Amino acid sequence: MAHPDTAYRRGSAPPPEVGIAEVAARQGGVVSRAQLIEAGLRAGGILRRVRAGRLHPVHPGVYAVGHRALGQTGREWAAVLAAGPGAALSHRSAGARLGIRPWSGRVELTVPRRHRPIDGVRLHRTRSLHPDDITLDEDGLPCTSWARTIVDLAELLSVHDLTRVLERSAVQRCYDGRALAAAMTRANGRRGLRTLLAALALGHHRMPQSTRSDLEELFLRVARGMGLRPRLNRWMQVSGVWMEADAWFPAERVVIELDSRWHDTAGARERDAVRDAALAAAGIGFARLRRHDLTEAHLRAVLSR
Repeated sequence: MAHPDTAYRRGSAPPPEVGIAEVAARQGGVVSRAQLIEAGLRAGGILRRVRAGRLHPVHPGVYAVGHRALGQTGREWAAVLAAGPGAALSHRSAGARLGIRPWSGRVELTVPRRHRPIDGVRLHRTRSLHPDDITLDEDGLPCTSWARTIVDLAELLSVHDLTRVLERSAVQRCYDGRALAAAMTRANGRRGLRTLLAALALGHHRMPQSTRSDLEELFLRVARGMGLRPRLNRWMQVSGVWMEADAWFPAERVVIELDSRWHDTAGARERDAVRDAALAAAGIGFARLRRHDLTEAHLRAVLSR
C-alpha cells in the first residue's frame, strides 16, 4: 500500500493540512475560515474536520488546530481573526505584547465603531485608526503602535502605573517622544491625556528605574508617594568594596536593602557584614526593610535617622 503522502512527494499539490499547519504555527495554533479555504478546503471539508476533532471552533469563523488549549498568543490571534479587517490588539494586551506592562486578562482589541461583540474579548471601538497608530509585530499580528498604546493606557491606568509604563518603555528602548506627541495630537479630547501629561511631567522616564520584584515595585510606589527618587539596583563602590544597593538615596546618603529569605544563609551573612562595615566607614546610613516595613511613616523614620 502506498504511503498517504506519496503523491505529495512526487510533485503533486501538498495536502491542505500542510498549509494549515504552517499558518497555525505562525498564529499560536489558530486559523480563520478564509485561511482554511485558501489552503484548499471547502465548506464540507471544514465541517468534517470539526466533527472529527481536528478543528475546534474558538470564535465564529476561527478554529484551533488539533486541540482546544490555547496560550496567550493563540487567544490574541483568535480575537484579531474573529474581528476581521481594521482590528488591532490594543490597550493592556498591546502593552503586554510590547513588554512594557504585564497583562493576562481578557484580550483587548480596538475595532471599527460598528462592530459586533466577541465572546471573551474586550472591544474598544473607534471611528478609525490612523496608519501611524497600527503596526504588525514580528509574527504579523496587527497591534497598535507603542505611542497609540500609551495614549490608550492613559485612560485605564493611574498616574503612578502609567509612569512605570513610560519607564519600562525607556528601558526597552521603545520610548519615542516625537511619535507620542503626534499620537497625543491625533487623540485630542480623549480623557486620558490629563493622566498622561501628569506622568510625563514627573520625568521619571528620563532616568528609568527597572524593578526586579513585587517588593521593589511596592517600595518604589511608597518612596515616590513621598516625593523621593531612589535609585534602584545601583552598583557602587564604597570604601573599596563593590556592592549592589537595592535602593540608594544619594541626597540622604542612605542605602536600603529590601530583605528576603536568601539573606539568612551563612555566606550571605558574611557578605552582609563586609558591606555593612564598608558603608559605616564611608558614613553612609543603612537599613534593611521587609514588606511590612514599607509604609511612608516607617521609611520617613529610617531616612531621618
